[in-house]
Amino acid sequence: MSMLLAMAAASAVASGTSFDCEVVTRKFSVFAPDAETTAKFSGNVLTLYKFDAQAGAFGEAGVKIAQVFDGLPDNLYLQLDDGSNSPIDVTIFEIDPNAGTARASIMEDLTPEAAQRTMIGLEGSCMVMPGDGKEGA
Repeated sequence: MSMLLAMAAASAVASGTSFDCEVVTRKFSVFAPDAETTAKFSGNVLTLYKFDAQAGAFGEAGVKIAQVFDGLPDNLYLQLDDGSNSPIDVTIFEIDPNAGTARASIMEDLTPEAAQRTMIGLEGSCMVMPGDGKEGA
């Protein structure tokens, strides 16, 4: 039985691209599966994407991925949910896999409880590398 579980876990590892990003003082990692992996997956493909941030970078409670628009190899958009009904948008763009670089932006609401929202946009950079969905993100 344990052999069967090990085989299932090994087959669940996705190949794709990992991004290690820093926007101002926020450090985070994103894993995006490749198109072949998502095509073969017979479940909620959102679960194949991973987002991991340095403690406190996106609030004390952390965030989870709410939506993904995967335009890879050109761009990747993630909408994050911080539990306060104030989505945080993360976009990775200008991806250059040959140089191993990309740009990243974060758009978030500074006043989620106010009637009129005050949005802030921050930009930074990422390192891009092939990934297997196990590291960092």
